[in-house]
Amino acid sequence: MTRYFSTLLLFTLFSRSILAAVIPNSDDLDHEALSDTLSNNPIFSGEDGSENALLFDMRADEDGNGYLDARDADAASNLDIEAFPDEEQEPSAEELESADSIVGRAPADCNNVIRTSIDNCKRGVQSGIAACKKRIQDDIATCKVNVRRDIDQCKKKAKDPFSKARCEARRPSRMAQCEQRRKKIPLCEKARPKVIICCEGLRTQVQGLCAAKVVPTQLVRQRLLFGQQQCMRGLII
Repeated sequence: MTRYFSTLLLFTLFSRSILAAVIPNSDDLDHEALSDTLSNNPIFSGEDGSENALLFDMRADEDGNGYLDARDADAASNLDIEAFPDEEQEPSAEELESADSIVGRAPADCNNVIRTSIDNCKRGVQSGIAACKKRIQDDIATCKVNVRRDIDQCKKKAKDPFSKARCEARRPSRMAQCEQRRKKIPLCEKARPKVIICCEGLRTQVQGLCAAKVVPTQLVRQRLLFGQQQCMRGLII
């Protein structure tokens, strides 16, 4: 029995060695077959049959499709990074002259922009004061309407003339309370001189920008608009 197993073990070892010598590795076969295929295929080889030709060549077929062009991908990856700056650079004088934001190129033109903005600020003061007065007047009118409605409802609920008279007796005092709000109207005018001075002060804030050869008009307008908004805060009651 021991001799039988020894013979079987020797036969198994010798059979593996014989098969390894006779049958080649499948990976080698696949590699050789792939090499022959690439060499014989005109798409993957050059005109002279060399294997060093590009494996991906962009050739459009009749349907408009094509293969991936590796050369285009390499060219795209090698783009100059300077074409995409990370930070905005200060525009040159030539760029400023051609920009739409440049309107005036002389101190006189810059002064016109400042003058127009200051006039708009003053008109805004006038409009703000008028709106302030109207808001107070509307508040008084609404107050009186509410008083009349409350007194009418009080009379409807009254069961006797004495109760109705008590409801009507409240009218003068409550109407007077509504009129008390009219005292706030002069406060709208009180802020006018201070805001007008604030508007005139905008001139000195941007006057230095007019000394430039190329006036950054857009920057001037932005600063004037911001200053005007700050001035208008003085009108809020």
